Amino acid sequence: SNETKNFIYDLLKVNVPIVADPTILYDYNEFLLEKKQQYILTYILNDDIKGGNGNAIRMIKEKYKNIPVYSIVISDGIPHLCKWAEKQLFDVSPDKWVNLIYNCTFLYTDSFHGSIFAMKFHKPFIAYYNNPTAGMRFIDLKNTFNLTNIAKSLNDVKQILANPFNDYKSNMKLIDYSLEYISNF
Repeated sequence: SNETKNFIYDLLKVNVPIVADPTILYDYNEFLLEKKQQYILTYILNDDIKGGNGNAIRMIKEKYKNIPVYSIVISDGIPHLCKWAEKQLFDVSPDKWVNLIYNCTFLYTDSFHGSIFAMKFHKPFIAYYNNPTAGMRFIDLKNTFNLTNIAKSLNDVKQILANPFNDYKSNMKLIDYSLEYISNF
C-alpha cells in the first residue's frame, strides 16, 4: 500500500515498489471444489456497518431474490452472531473458507482478505469499513483496483447494489507487475 511505502521511506529513506498482497497471486486450484448452490456469504470480523448489518443484508437479499445467507463466524466472542443468517458456520478450515467464497453468489464483508478473494474469484461483493485504520487498506484497495464497491454506510450499500459491479479482470495490472517483480527478484 502507499501507506506502507511511505512508512518505509520515512523510516529507511528507501523507495520500495508496491506489489500485490500475496494472497491474490496464488491460484488455489488444488483447493477449489465447484458447487451449484446459491447463497450470500457474510464474513464479518468487526463491528456493524453504520445502520446495521441486518439492514444491509436485507437489501442484498432483496437484490438476490432471497437466496439464503451463510455466515462465517470466527469466534464466540464476536458480538454479532448473525441472526439474519440461515446458516452460521463455525470452525471453518482455510480450504473450506476459500471454497465458500469461490462458490458464493455474493460476499458481504469487512475483511480485506475476504475482498481480495472475492476479486480473485470474480465474485460480486461489498466490503465495508467503519474506522479510519481499517479504512486505509480498503481505500488503497479501492484506488489500486478502481473499485466502486467499498462502503461506509447503508446509503453506500444501496448505491452499490443499484449499479453494476466491477470487472475485476480488467483491473489486475498490479498482479502482472507483482508476479514479474517476484520472478526477477
